[in-house]
Amino acid sequence: MDAARVAFSSVSAGRVREGDVLLVARHGSDPRGGEARSGRTPPFACSMSMVGRIVEVVANDKSTDSSYGTASASSGLPSGECEGVRGAAGLALRCGRGDTYTVDEDDVFYFVCDAQHPRRAHVIAVASIYNNSGLSKPLVHFAVVHAALQEELRRVDFRDCSLGDTHAEALCEVLSQRAGSTFELLCLAQNRLSPRGAAAVAKLCTTCTIQLLDLNSNDFGPTLLTADMALGGLFQAKSLDVSFCSISALVPSSVDLAEFEPAVEDVNLDGNFLVEFRAADEHLLRHVARLSACCTRIENMWTTVGFLRRLPALRQLSFQYAPVRDAEDTDDTNDIGSSMEALRIRDRGLVMSRYRNDLYRPSRESNFASPLCCHSMYEDAVVAFLPQLQVVDGKVVSAEQREESLSRMSDRFCLMPQMKCLTSAPQLLADREIRGGRGFRARYHENALASFRHPRCEDVETGGFCARQFEYSYHKPDELVFGTTSGRAVVVNHKQQRIRGVVRVSPHDHCVLGLSWLRSDANKFVAGVDEGTIKLVDVDRACTGRDPIVYEYERFSSLTSLHVNCQDDWIVSSGYGHSVGIYDLKIGQRLRTIPGAHGDHINVVKFANTHPNLFVSSSFDKSVKLWDLRESSNRPVFTSISDEGNVMAVFSPDDRHILVSALDNEIRQLNTSDGSLDIKYDIPQYGSEYNYSRAYYINDGSHIIVGSCDENVLRGLCSKTGRLLFEVHFETGVFVQSLRGDPHRDFSMSALIGMKFAHVPSRLVKVEVGV
Repeated sequence: MDAARVAFSSVSAGRVREGDVLLVARHGSDPRGGEARSGRTPPFACSMSMVGRIVEVVANDKSTDSSYGTASASSGLPSGECEGVRGAAGLALRCGRGDTYTVDEDDVFYFVCDAQHPRRAHVIAVASIYNNSGLSKPLVHFAVVHAALQEELRRVDFRDCSLGDTHAEALCEVLSQRAGSTFELLCLAQNRLSPRGAAAVAKLCTTCTIQLLDLNSNDFGPTLLTADMALGGLFQAKSLDVSFCSISALVPSSVDLAEFEPAVEDVNLDGNFLVEFRAADEHLLRHVARLSACCTRIENMWTTVGFLRRLPALRQLSFQYAPVRDAEDTDDTNDIGSSMEALRIRDRGLVMSRYRNDLYRPSRESNFASPLCCHSMYEDAVVAFLPQLQVVDGKVVSAEQREESLSRMSDRFCLMPQMKCLTSAPQLLADREIRGGRGFRARYHENALASFRHPRCEDVETGGFCARQFEYSYHKPDELVFGTTSGRAVVVNHKQQRIRGVVRVSPHDHCVLGLSWLRSDANKFVAGVDEGTIKLVDVDRACTGRDPIVYEYERFSSLTSLHVNCQDDWIVSSGYGHSVGIYDLKIGQRLRTIPGAHGDHINVVKFANTHPNLFVSSSFDKSVKLWDLRESSNRPVFTSISDEGNVMAVFSPDDRHILVSALDNEIRQLNTSDGSLDIKYDIPQYGSEYNYSRAYYINDGSHIIVGSCDENVLRGLCSKTGRLLFEVHFETGVFVQSLRGDPHRDFSMSALIGMKFAHVPSRLVKVEVGV
């Protein structure tokens, strides 16, 4: 038997029962003429015959290959108990017409099971023979399918048969001869299929009904659906497994599926490159009751929960694998959903080996968790905000667990201001007092989900320049200015996506790091370059072809930032040195220098919004200092010390607080009156000394936004309570280099996005949340 070992790849392979139909492919002469050559037999050198229905399974005394199992030595095996058929030389199968067929070493044999069991009926068990016969496996497979179609074929399993697109198309063409038929299983997993093969399967789905479609571990490319509308047929199967198919999106934006009616109820997207669910996916998944997205790259918990809430049929959800059940716990009476779970459990070894070779690794590798599972509020948010769910990550959700999650989320989650008006205050109080709080929390979270929308992100036109810093205009709601890495300042209308003017601030290619608009003139701003140049610029002059430079101030060595006070009297500047410079804006001269202001280089200086003489400075020496220009002693009003080096400090719009940003998401709010701590925000830390964090006020100071140089997420928090309001996740591989809140629009902001590993220009992205 060593010369020809037989291995099965079907789920029910090796289980030969009474009532099965025996099909045999026997090596012989080439049907086109000519004898079979030694060494390699021509591809067609086999004959297919249907021996008949099996009425008895008998194991002879011939030796077997122990590595493939051993057949029982009993003369009559009970139905369903023959687990050692693999490699059993001499296994006798007595057929209904009285013949006894003995498996020969030169045979490739298949068993097409009949209706002995309703859930295993009509399984085609594909066998592969390991010898030097040179037999063309796909041709033999299709011969089996042709013969099996006469036996009301219901389940087809071609797992790991290396079919490729050409043979998959041929198989689908054979199966399509039974138009209108129902197949309980069509498995083409691990067959090196591309979108071409998927299109053939999708076409088959439009002519036949398929209960369970298993296409895992193929390579379908970036999107599962392409412009070919027939691909929508994949979602006409009742259960769809496309795990580990290199998919980064279900449907591209160019495909319109409004007229397509999906029927899928169970979808497995494990191991794909999905970053988020898109609005177009809602139509495809609207009837889904069971959804699995383990091992993906989905990390934005808030927008994901908001999307899933719009799937009313969803009952079971998995973003990480539950513990694998023992084989004896599996119930044969389970439905198609359980069949899908059986496929996942069987493929766990394959998942492990492929996942470890991928560049992306989850933080909870043992459970193959998607990144959003690492969020501290993941379980509570999913349970509280998705009341239709019955099972989460393999665990049944109880009423007590849901109530506890609602309570915890009420304490930690902040509503958007426009949500608070949806329910009157007296009604909220009545719900709290009369109904013990339950109705209040339910309505609270019902309203809160309105904020879980995909943020609207739009790249601002930069004209091909690489932006380094930017500031919104005080007077013109649609304008901002950004400094470039080539010594230019560019004024752009971000609503019309039109560049208004470009000004050369430095004759050399240096970074423009300091920008500050004047409050008394809507067309003028001050720009500073890292090599020390400081100039007052008039945009109208630049637009009319005149010299845009109004003043050029004394150089400030190694400049890092500058700012103009609220009365347009003074300019304050800082640099990599330890001093601070004060300039008279109107006469263009430096009036004062504060030497030794800090013990390390100073990152940011900012004037107060309403007090012309107060400004704050932040430095990597871990200190934040408040200064008063009316003091002649060069001593700060107060000094506050952070745990790490400070990156940024900014006044609240009413100047009552100072928002301080230190390394690695250490964000604190100080009282301007005495420098005491008002609140320290609880933001997850990345654990990197290079994670330069920046925070800024939005919405007249009621909220703050936070971004960092080692993260691709923009967070919004309530400035008073510190509770999280929203998270905006950008694509993988980018970081937040700078950010500003739009002073003219609530929940509108912009972020300067850089690439971590690619030398490409930074992007200026406008973000609107809750629109």
